[in-house]
Amino acid sequence: MRRWIWVLLGVIIIGGGLYAWASTARTSGGARQAAVQQRMYIPVERSTIVRTLSYSGSLEPAQDETLTAGSAGWIKEVRVAKGDRVKAGDVIARLDDTEAQLELMRARREYEQAKMESPAIVVEERRLALLSAERRLSGTAVTAPFDGVVVDLYVREGDSVTSQAQIARLVDVSSYKVTLTVDQNDLVNLAVGQDVFVRPDAFRGMVLAGRIEEIGFLPTSTDGTTTYPVVIRIDASQAEEAGFAGLRPGMSVEAEIVIASAENVLVVPIASIVEAGRQQLVTRVGPDGTEEVVEIETGLSDGLYVEVRSGLSEGDLIVANNYLLFEQIGAQGIPGGRGGPGGAFAVPGVR
Repeated sequence: MRRWIWVLLGVIIIGGGLYAWASTARTSGGARQAAVQQRMYIPVERSTIVRTLSYSGSLEPAQDETLTAGSAGWIKEVRVAKGDRVKAGDVIARLDDTEAQLELMRARREYEQAKMESPAIVVEERRLALLSAERRLSGTAVTAPFDGVVVDLYVREGDSVTSQAQIARLVDVSSYKVTLTVDQNDLVNLAVGQDVFVRPDAFRGMVLAGRIEEIGFLPTSTDGTTTYPVVIRIDASQAEEAGFAGLRPGMSVEAEIVIASAENVLVVPIASIVEAGRQQLVTRVGPDGTEEVVEIETGLSDGLYVEVRSGLSEGDLIVANNYLLFEQIGAQGIPGGRGGPGGAFAVPGVR
């Protein structure tokens, strides 16, 4: 029994030693890995910075109209089916035009007769009656006011209808609009014509270019928040050209309104910059590996990268994740000896 006790104790001691060694190895390895991450170097490059405001919305047809009969009668002819594409001016349906044709014939005859034997005032009266009869006859044809798709058809041949009866619903799918509900604080950054990137949720990778078409004048207030409607217009042909089919009204989208941009400028990751009072600092790495802290002047930021207006040159090597400098400044205060953006100075503990 005593022998087994000694064996058990030996196993425990050896196992504890192995565990302690493994824990130490993991700890030191993690520290080394953190150090490597802190000293990761990247070159300063040129790129484009875009600052946007993000809002959610849904696709709506740019034009959506329900066509009505315009006059009472019965449906003589229906020329389309649900889902058909039509052009502006195409006949959707015709009402019985017998009475309208008779009225037109009478009006034309009376007008011609008046021109030969009646005073001017009567001639004018008959002319206006003729125009009225022509309008009534043309009103017996329900036509498409724009190019689109017949998404609903409400009548069949032989149906009796009133002047306000719905005949068909026509939707223009060549372009869409998105109405965003924009916070009043963001309105100052918006203007008609601004570029917008629209990303439909249903199509990963699809980005549609749009523009602000209208900024509403009247607000809506909900729970103390004041918002304004902002209408974005999108050309639907972009989706087909990019190889995406099936764009539909009602699809949810994310819209990014471009409020500022800077093209072909020097940029650095936001994680490489350390704020020290009013100074923006980065760590630049020399050809021999020597690190020096320099002050830079920054510009536009998109939340990931920052424009560098002065203090660095294209191709300069910098520390990408400047956590060590952040720690040094936090512990020892803002370093002195600066000479403006681009001036180098030493931070104790930074090689």
